[in-house]
Amino acid sequence: MRKVYSNSNTSEFLLICGILLLVYFPSLSSNYLWSDDFSAYVNPEDTGMHAIRDGRPVYGLAINHLYNITQSIGEVRLIRLLSIVSISILLYFCVQRIGFLYSNKWTVMLCVLSFSIPTWANVGYWSIAFIVPISALLALLGIQYVSQVTTRKKVVGTLLLTLSFLSYPPASFFPLAIRFLELFWKKNDVKRTAIMLTKDFFTLIVTLSISVFVNRILLSKVFHETNNKRFELVSFEAIPEKIALSFHSSQ
Repeated sequence: MRKVYSNSNTSEFLLICGILLLVYFPSLSSNYLWSDDFSAYVNPEDTGMHAIRDGRPVYGLAINHLYNITQSIGEVRLIRLLSIVSISILLYFCVQRIGFLYSNKWTVMLCVLSFSIPTWANVGYWSIAFIVPISALLALLGIQYVSQVTTRKKVVGTLLLTLSFLSYPPASFFPLAIRFLELFWKKNDVKRTAIMLTKDFFTLIVTLSISVFVNRILLSKVFHETNNKRFELVSFEAIPEKIALSFHSSQ
């Protein structure tokens, strides 16, 4: 797979950052707290602990630290800046991965547009969502390292994936979206791409199991807390109810 970026065209990456800064500029030029931002700002300890009890200890610790060092509502924009920078870096690696689709110009345009839709705008404008692009980035890098030959890189990849799941599990499955793009566009190599997609999914499920085990240890031995009720394992009998609830919530 060819790489879109090299040391000689850093300007293109800076252009991406510049465009995203324009897209998300209102979030940096205004002083505001939105939704859960307020509870994190007023009481970062309790908000962080809630995330920890939800199986996201890295996220909880980050909330506690970041919101504790903000001295005013205006300084919360620095957390939103962290989100925007993280989105830019994630976009950079996405362009590298899917650079085979089009030329550099069209790949960059496609990715910038994709990261400017309301789904990602929600992350850029909602400070409490800063962990989403970070978790997705850790997962994307983790999958790349796990697929390498050397044992050291596989270990590093596993650690990155585990860290991603301990941060924000839904975003940890982001690499599958990139693999689906490869499956759709690489029509001359569908079999190999499908195999890689299956391997990635299996790797994520195994790492998710590891992170759940690690989280249980951290929660009981380090934080001396118990999981929130919604983080409990779902019984087989409750699966239909949960699926129905998911569809109802998405409507």
